[in-house]
Amino acid sequence: MDENLIRLQYAFSRLYPIYEEQSRMAKLIGLNVGNISWGNKPVVVWSIIIDQARNAGQLDNLVDIGLEENPGTAEFLAYKNNTQSVSMPPAESRTVVADDKKVFEKLTGKQSTLLPIAFLEKGLNMAASVCLVNVGTTGEVGTGFLIDGNILITNNHVLKTPEIAAASTCWFNYQDNLSGNERKVVEFKLAPDDFFKTSQEFDFTAVKVKDNEFGTANEQFGALELKNTVVKKDEFVNIIQHPAGQKKQIALYHNIVTLAESGIVQYLTDTLPGASGSPVFNSDWEIVALHHAGKYIQSPELNGPKAYNEGININRIIEALK
Repeated sequence: MDENLIRLQYAFSRLYPIYEEQSRMAKLIGLNVGNISWGNKPVVVWSIIIDQARNAGQLDNLVDIGLEENPGTAEFLAYKNNTQSVSMPPAESRTVVADDKKVFEKLTGKQSTLLPIAFLEKGLNMAASVCLVNVGTTGEVGTGFLIDGNILITNNHVLKTPEIAAASTCWFNYQDNLSGNERKVVEFKLAPDDFFKTSQEFDFTAVKVKDNEFGTANEQFGALELKNTVVKKDEFVNIIQHPAGQKKQIALYHNIVTLAESGIVQYLTDTLPGASGSPVFNSDWEIVALHHAGKYIQSPELNGPKAYNEGININRIIEALK
């Protein structure tokens, strides 16, 4: 984000620091408020809103509204008056300087592990919709995530029945901030009487999340999109989870898909008990599977069993939800 946009970010967070004001501004320019992670600090929320406004071609309109409501705001005027831009030449026209005799850079694996830096920012936005599931009164835990309609997705073996779901809660924001301090946990109860669907075969449960005193879960923590995807062997998959009921974590290393079928996806990505119900993402942050188990599988190349983790292919779950 360039300097002008950073100034806009801080100006908007100063002028519109609370959720109601932020949501109103986002709606005025036609943004989908369900795609915004409201549980963050104002400056982070405004970074997301500004980024989405740019992508939708609505940033000028957003600044115009801010200037109309706050005449003379220096940051808004600077943005409006700025006509200079710096652009890079197209990638295909750039010259890469290298010594033909000594090339030290090389892709060392079967495929590149290089990713755009925005990968990290997008992943952080996606993480807002992932929560810890406290199961009934048993003390057991799992992981879940929000989709549109204020629906929580997790495993069937986490929330087996409407009765168990009714006695369960989910915690969002159960994680540390950049300073290493705990964020404020936001708790929601579940409403299986409004919506509950489960499948033991595909090991998933979808259940409605009750509103809390601050509004709906989607308004506060966004939603992850379910869409049909294709996942292949040797791709990379990342899992955002609450392993062992701990604060939110992500597994990023050695995340290779070892098997991809229509029903299941197996991978080397690390998990622990409590990660059941986590979303399994590809490198584009599309959900490719619902994590549900770890197991030992006979491995001919190693002449013995090898540990793999496994998720249900998300296409199966989408079909079952229809």
